[in-house]
Amino acid sequence: MSQFIKVMNSIRFANIPTTLHLKEVSGDISLRLDDRALLFGTEPLSYKNRSAFHGLTNRGMGGTNTHIVQWYMADPDRVQEDKPFLDRQVFSFWPGGGGMIEHGMRPSRGYYIAGSWNHWVAEEMTKEAEDVFTCIVTMGLNNTESFQIWLDGMHDRVLYPSVPKAPSGVTVEGPSHMAGSLCWTIDGRTSYIDPGAPQDLALPDEGAVSTGEGEKDDGEHLAMAIPIATRDQGQPGDQYEVKLLVSGKFRTVTWDKISSVEEGAAITDPAVIGEYFITGTFNDWALEKMSKVEKGKDYTWSATVGPRLTPNFEFVVVRNQDWELTFYPPMMKANKSCTKVMGPDDQCQGMSWCVDEGMRETIEIEFHRPPEVDGVPKVFWCKVEE
Repeated sequence: MSQFIKVMNSIRFANIPTTLHLKEVSGDISLRLDDRALLFGTEPLSYKNRSAFHGLTNRGMGGTNTHIVQWYMADPDRVQEDKPFLDRQVFSFWPGGGGMIEHGMRPSRGYYIAGSWNHWVAEEMTKEAEDVFTCIVTMGLNNTESFQIWLDGMHDRVLYPSVPKAPSGVTVEGPSHMAGSLCWTIDGRTSYIDPGAPQDLALPDEGAVSTGEGEKDDGEHLAMAIPIATRDQGQPGDQYEVKLLVSGKFRTVTWDKISSVEEGAAITDPAVIGEYFITGTFNDWALEKMSKVEKGKDYTWSATVGPRLTPNFEFVVVRNQDWELTFYPPMMKANKSCTKVMGPDDQCQGMSWCVDEGMRETIEIEFHRPPEVDGVPKVFWCKVEE
């Protein structure tokens, strides 16, 4: 009970007390904790947050008897609560400028763009005018393209949006190495709205059903859906002009569609079709390029795996070396009877195909993708006969 009270008061006063009788941690003690954090408190330590969870275990000769998780909040009468400081730019962009951008936030060579269409390899943007930089992006087979802007082509000096999969015109953050997966997304897919949905929820971002691969459900729900025109609606092969505008301390990224291909036209541009890579347990999840083969009307890529040291292996397919464009099955360790393909997106979360054909066998894996935007990809594999 004394430990319970100690923890509650610790959270109440937003302070972790010192460890009893401990003055200094011995340097001769070797702790193998990997990446886990362990605190030996030799002085009081203030809490960072206003509330906290804390685990408390009761042990005896027989082992752990009870474990509870405590939660409490700091007492505002005893702990001063600082007013949060909102450190953000009020306007996303002001054409007239204002202020000066810091020297370290400007490139020395130029602005570069890296995205899902070019394997995230930086390519220099064209300087159209003073502080106006552009790049032409050709829409790929996914009908959606994502990108970031890198200063001097360096992946640790990234300009990125303030929200994930950002539309045109949002606030620009950075440069920073903390961009992660935050990027702008040109989405040319058609959105649909359910006519039976409540009107306050019937918005493209909330109630929309997109025609992206893996999202097209059979059933009356999609059959009754109403298409909604969107700002960037298009098809593979359409071209968009991306602009980076810099005015004083303000920056923004916008784009507009500048050309369209004829609807239903055959897609032959390799950049639009893309390249596909196989990855899995057989190669420690490294990306290996698949070979494009001529087989029917579908675009088909093939890879050969084996012989191996294990009786089975798992794999997924990735487009243009972009892990956020992963094709995967709708279940974990799916066998060859599961030909349904989800994606491309970053939601696989452990779902993969599992090949169980024996260690001595060589397996040929084929990835089929129809030329239509709403076509459903398929995955097949078989043993290679010697």
